[in-house]
Amino acid sequence: MCFQLLIIISTMEAYDARLHHPSTMLITGPSGSGKSYFAKNLLECGESIFKPYKPGFNILVYHTWQNIYQEMTDKGLINMSVNGLTDYDYLKEVFEQHKESNGSLIIIDDQMDNIDQNIVNIFTIISHHMNVTCLLLTQSLFLSNKLYRTISLNSHYICIFKNARDRSSVTQLAKQTHPFRTRFITDAYIDATTNPHSYLLFDLRQETPEQLRILANIFSNPITVYVSK
Repeated sequence: MCFQLLIIISTMEAYDARLHHPSTMLITGPSGSGKSYFAKNLLECGESIFKPYKPGFNILVYHTWQNIYQEMTDKGLINMSVNGLTDYDYLKEVFEQHKESNGSLIIIDDQMDNIDQNIVNIFTIISHHMNVTCLLLTQSLFLSNKLYRTISLNSHYICIFKNARDRSSVTQLAKQTHPFRTRFITDAYIDATTNPHSYLLFDLRQETPEQLRILANIFSNPITVYVSK
């Protein structure tokens, strides 16, 4: 079920917690953590989750076909599927075709070994100029790759899924986003990821109110918002 992401803080001021389109999002977590289902939920709840409107054309870039991709396709959530990001020029043509009709959304899944300048360009240039929301699904938040770092620094949203094996990346990110309140972030992550396939979502857009920076359960009613004391 999808809900309107409009919340009221204790001050009685209403905040619009919907995700911006176009935007860029890094979704990270180990295999089986729930990244693909999160992307699927974003598409299913597009009307209530995105502002000012949901993307009009959805593209999937995959490495190995999965059952969830077939499910998304059968439900009409995916308009075009591409095995690998090999024809960048054609993708730009597709983006251009849909630029004025609510734009596009592209899911780039399982391409960690193929991070290149084309993906960087989508995050840094294409998204803004061609009305494209980009979701990059990876297994690691930090890689020793300059291109990946550029992608991370240009992500409007970072969604970190539960990882029982390694929580250190959350601490590293907290030192960057909240250097004077790292404990607040790590505590929020521990609380948000109590259940399987759970996550903590960072909203890093310039215009986002500080009260809405750290979210969880965005497909629930009510959603969870973490605010530092």
